[in-house]
Amino acid sequence: MNADGTIVIIGGSSGIGLAAARRCLADGAPVVIAGRSPERLEAAVELGHPARLTAVAADIGDQDQLTRLFDQAGALTHLVITAPTCPTARWSA
Repeated sequence: MNADGTIVIIGGSSGIGLAAARRCLADGAPVVIAGRSPERLEAAVELGHPARLTAVAADIGDQDQLTRLFDQAGALTHLVITAPTCPTARWSA
């Protein structure tokens, strides 16, 4: 695992996404987890590593929220999506 850049995990507040976040943090990487549930994100922050773990409430079906997520994350080296559903809408750039 390259710990030189941020890893963004969409669906990172539970299940496989949370397990991936734990592993990335254990390897020393900065991690941004995103999900729709503020309660789950708050619980996930209990993983520790406050200097390297950021939680962002975002619905990937909402373009404005997705844009805000990536603006907050900054430069990233990896993107992991474990969200159970992905939007089908097409966004224009």
